Amino acid sequence: MARWEIQQRFRRGELGNWGAENLSEDILRKYKRSFFIEWRVFDRYKTKLLPHVDYLLDTNTAFDPKMVTGQAFSAGLKQATTQPFRLVPFFDPGVWGGQWMKEVCDLDESKPNYAWCFDCVPEENSLLLKYEDVIVEIPSQDLVLTQPRQLLGESVHARFGAEFPIRFDFLDTMEGQHLSLQVHPLTEYIQNEFGMHYTQDESYYMLDAGEQASVYLGTKTGINQTR
Repeated sequence: MARWEIQQRFRRGELGNWGAENLSEDILRKYKRSFFIEWRVFDRYKTKLLPHVDYLLDTNTAFDPKMVTGQAFSAGLKQATTQPFRLVPFFDPGVWGGQWMKEVCDLDESKPNYAWCFDCVPEENSLLLKYEDVIVEIPSQDLVLTQPRQLLGESVHARFGAEFPIRFDFLDTMEGQHLSLQVHPLTEYIQNEFGMHYTQDESYYMLDAGEQASVYLGTKTGINQTR
């Protein structure tokens, strides 16, 4: 099941965390528990099990499961590494969300805003594999776990292992609010506390701007960095 679909079922109260009876728990807590603990653990099992599965079951669409053989599944993943491909994007409202993506991406007008478009984040996006007339949706992380060298190249794989070390997404603040202040941990901390091999550094590319738009660089003069 795609991780975005898991999040939707969290929000609808249809799904709880692994082994927990917490359907009504705060959505963010369920997501964090999945992202930092469950998915990390499950990925280790997937690395060992996916190359040997007999069948793969796609349960993303309720009451309409799809199944492919393990051989076809593996062939689809290998094919993906030999050609350009795109992950399935998803869009989500947020605190700073704007109106730009609604117009540009032809999105649901009933939503209050869109803050994010996750466009190439294998940890959370999904991948579509087509077998004749049947389309199977899988977590794109399956590709990273099973074909890391072919996907990443030797040097990147040697540095990061079976991890896709870049996250591509759109952030929309037009007619919205300022972006949130984010503090990313040092590499040592994230390794010790979460078992992750790298922290996040951010680069921004401005694709569009309204009149009198501005960007804050650094902090104001006179800020006390010890506070």
